[in-house]
Amino acid sequence: MFLWQRYRERKRRSRSLRSEVFARHDRLVEQTCAWTGSGLFSLPDDFNLRFEVMVFLVSLQLFAWRQRAQPEDESRIECLWEAMFEGFDHSLRERGVPDMRIGSRMRKLLEHATGRRQAYLEALESRDRDRFHAAIGRNVLNGAPSDDPRIQRLLEEVQAIFPNGNFPEDTKTP
Repeated sequence: MFLWQRYRERKRRSRSLRSEVFARHDRLVEQTCAWTGSGLFSLPDDFNLRFEVMVFLVSLQLFAWRQRAQPEDESRIECLWEAMFEGFDHSLRERGVPDMRIGSRMRKLLEHATGRRQAYLEALESRDRDRFHAAIGRNVLNGAPSDDPRIQRLLEEVQAIFPNGNFPEDTKTP
């Protein structure tokens, strides 16, 4: 195959992968808004809560793709992570954060999201239920203890979306 043909094929696959991942991202955003707007967490529906819930849901999706381990999943993971931050950037701009402050605000969000993602993924990979509940309570529920009943409600909502007891799969998206 000629070099230009490989380039064109790679570009075509990248475009379709990106559109698939952005569709997944949109469904995760819809689920986040539904949960935060419904009063499920007994917390005010604001940017901070939506940030926490979105990072939680994206972390579950990343975990599922890591477990599945198909060749294009690394690209999916990267693309979903980028899409999430593009959404945060857009949301901050809509809220009136000045351009001069966007960069520093996004760096903080990246640091926080990376730490939270790591906490969720490590707990999920080690199958440590208590650690997972502690991470949810600490991050999503503003420092709630790991036995807070809201954690169980959240996990029931996750189960309702992903009924097989598995975390997100391609066919079971919100």
